[in-house]
Amino acid sequence: MQHSIKTFIVFIFILSSFRVLSQSDPRFYQAISGTYLDERSGEIVNLVWTKIGGMAPFNMYYQVNEQQAPQKTKIMEELAKDVNRLWMKVKFYKSNYICEFTFTPDFEGFTCKNPDGSQQVFKRNPLPARQPFSRFLGQFPEMSLSQPIDITQIPKRGKPIPVEWAIKYLINQDRGLTKELIFENDEAKTQEQKMDYKRCMMLGKFVNRAGFRSIRFYYVGQITLSNRFISVLFRAKGNPHFEAGFEDLYLANFNKTGKLLGLQGLSYTLFNYIYSSTKATSTLTKSSIKIEAVTDYGNSMQALVMANESKNGKGKKVEKALEEHCTTIYQILPSGRIERQQRFFDDVLGKFHDKSHYPMCVVQKTAEGKLKALYTTRQGEKEKTVQLMLVKFDSTTYRLDLKNEKDGQIWKLQFNPSKTSVTVTRPNQDSLVLIR
Repeated sequence: MQHSIKTFIVFIFILSSFRVLSQSDPRFYQAISGTYLDERSGEIVNLVWTKIGGMAPFNMYYQVNEQQAPQKTKIMEELAKDVNRLWMKVKFYKSNYICEFTFTPDFEGFTCKNPDGSQQVFKRNPLPARQPFSRFLGQFPEMSLSQPIDITQIPKRGKPIPVEWAIKYLINQDRGLTKELIFENDEAKTQEQKMDYKRCMMLGKFVNRAGFRSIRFYYVGQITLSNRFISVLFRAKGNPHFEAGFEDLYLANFNKTGKLLGLQGLSYTLFNYIYSSTKATSTLTKSSIKIEAVTDYGNSMQALVMANESKNGKGKKVEKALEEHCTTIYQILPSGRIERQQRFFDDVLGKFHDKSHYPMCVVQKTAEGKLKALYTTRQGEKEKTVQLMLVKFDSTTYRLDLKNEKDGQIWKLQFNPSKTSVTVTRPNQDSLVLIR
């Protein structure tokens, strides 16, 4: 167990020497939180203390083994506990099966007493998957596709990927995938806590528990791009937070032992109910990926949803405030690695921002088809927007001269050739670079 956890446990017992811990003390849940494995049977118990919107802070899950389908995960509920005896009585949800957990003083494991009197020993194991890579790979049906591959012809999705296999072969091997798909939990400090948070997101939705944030992975197929590495396609679907939903198709290249060599999204749909909607598709060859994405920004994306889904909204036209067209080209190297070669936009229209998203500059067209820009800054909770109207546009150098309608001062916007960034020069000659 990591040093920080041990220090925390020592603190609990020092405190216990002065007074009896309250039965509602959350530090007990924090101490037992983790993933446990019965090394003899392969059974897995997940005790997760974390905060996810719409879910209780402490959740208990049971998996019969690492290759169990996620939707077959069992939920356990607490019936009683004695924190000073390190004891808890639990019941399986919608079942009469009751068992007792007694934790070791160092919280490295627990003994489970079953209804028939038999006992099992579970030990803390943050990565309980033990099956070889070949078992994981064997679940992907082989696909024979002509080159170049049209991603729109790929089947939607297949069987769900078991949680522990998704963690071992996908999430744990690519930090970018985790950052892209899973909303960060600031309260998860240690690596084990972060992993349990991800498990909770992957398990909660499958077992019909309330929760705004969720993610699921699905097998799609195995394709042949090279004899030097193994290529599979999988899908991810979920809700990173309650305002958004996504469904993505990924290419993953592995070596024969299961080491991830390269991973890249091929197509995706991301809908943010407030801000935007993005759809992307691609073509795939043995050596390259070309992705074309369109992002729509609406004055109210919620209005777009209602227009599409509600009976009263059917047929109503909802104006888009802005539309971006982006093309990205990747090279698939002989090693299996995937590297981005180019990224460019069709025109200067779009949203540009700092890493913190403010300042932000939105370049769009007026109702008459003329270019304009909105430059927004934020201080605390207050936003300030300057409206800039076109004076001159040099299409050869991608430079915009604009005038502040209130004071008549000139602002300059200089776009790079790929139109992925803009240098904003204010009237006082201060400049800053914004990206998209």
